[in-house]
Amino acid sequence: MVNYMTNKFLSIILAVSLLVGLIPTLCASASDSDAVLLEAEPVFVQQEFGTIGTPVTALVNGDVSVSYTIKSTHTEDKEAFMFAVLRTGGKLKGMQFEKLSLSPLATNTFNVAFHIDDYENQSIEIYVWDSLSGKTALTSSYTISADGITTTAAE
Repeated sequence: MVNYMTNKFLSIILAVSLLVGLIPTLCASASDSDAVLLEAEPVFVQQEFGTIGTPVTALVNGDVSVSYTIKSTHTEDKEAFMFAVLRTGGKLKGMQFEKLSLSPLATNTFNVAFHIDDYENQSIEIYVWDSLSGKTALTSSYTISADGITTTAAE
């Protein structure tokens, strides 16, 4: 019953998110004036008990963490939202996000972890947008699946 309620709740969140454009199928382009972030590619790590983990280039079963660092290049305070989405068979299974207050020339790191139990049918997606509803990409988006890591550049 709890899984049914959790899945129903996540389905409702996804539906509302799609209505306001929270999870676009393609990243919207950012104009030069909005391009305020430098990025490093996210690091995906399979967590193993008692170790620091093993970097992976394709999704695997187990606990997988993501560490993504961005640096602001602007001279005034701004906001950004970092999202991590877990999908199973293309459907939303989990989502984590963090609102970032970007100080001039500051570095921010976003750390998330998901438990992967069906790596062949699951993926993790990483996005950085200007707002919850604006969907202007501030960095490239990244997806890790069983096929590897793919990048969609912010235009």
